[in-house]
Amino acid sequence: MFNTLFIRPSALIRHRTGPHAESRIRFLEHCSNQGYPRSSLQKIAWVLLVFSQSIDLSRPDRITRQEIVYAVEHRIRYARRPEHATDSRSSRLMFIHVATAWLRFLGRLEEPQNQPKRFAEQIDTFVKFMRDERGLSPATITFRSEQVTHFLSTICGPDISLAAITINDVDAYLSYQGSHGWSRTSLHTLADALRSFFRYSEAQGWSSGIAASVDAPRIYAQEDLPLGPTWEQVQQLITSFSSNNAVDIRDRAIVLLLAVYGLRSGEVTRLRLGCSATIRTTGQDS
Repeated sequence: MFNTLFIRPSALIRHRTGPHAESRIRFLEHCSNQGYPRSSLQKIAWVLLVFSQSIDLSRPDRITRQEIVYAVEHRIRYARRPEHATDSRSSRLMFIHVATAWLRFLGRLEEPQNQPKRFAEQIDTFVKFMRDERGLSPATITFRSEQVTHFLSTICGPDISLAAITINDVDAYLSYQGSHGWSRTSLHTLADALRSFFRYSEAQGWSSGIAASVDAPRIYAQEDLPLGPTWEQVQQLITSFSSNNAVDIRDRAIVLLLAVYGLRSGEVTRLRLGCSATIRTTGQDS
């Protein structure tokens, strides 16, 4: 499984030699069968690798959610980052979600006593609708049902019904998540999940006037591509080639061709010194 997700030898060694490799592989195969794309499987694999080194699975008793949270907040970090850097809320929640799902899959999670959840019947029928009539993947169904459950448990008090929810509640919830570390892409997916639920809810007569008004953040094409350096940074780079040695003269010319004339790297590498062409004038001879 690791061979299909990672190419770099160092990454493969980490995953193969990390704790509980066999159970991590089984869970990844389970997620793959559920329809998770390769990019999501790679994230899950890294979460499992890090989490497996922060929790003791050799003990006989099951692991509580409080222990999962503690292990996530004190986990080992492979990424090169400032010592006091903090994780976004969405990153922390992703770690907790994946770790909880893995332990539940292994039968090592201490589940709380069954307590009736509000709107459980409505969410169950929504799940059946997504599965039986929409034919959505298990991964999409799981995400949407979890997000809707969290939204309803956050917004609705003991005496609040689905009919009492307004679009202002949805906007306030999305705004809150956005101010607590959720990226625009994550908010867009969350808004899509809520819109889907309220569209179904309105068809069932549980609520009205919400689905069409759910406003998701706009996602622009290629917005994740890295931005180029500022002109001030480019000038600093050009100034750094200040000596008269051949290498600096060459590098300064290359940077000027790229930054000022807009040549591509391939065009610069194909440039060759040669005799200049004869220029013919149009009009009267000089």
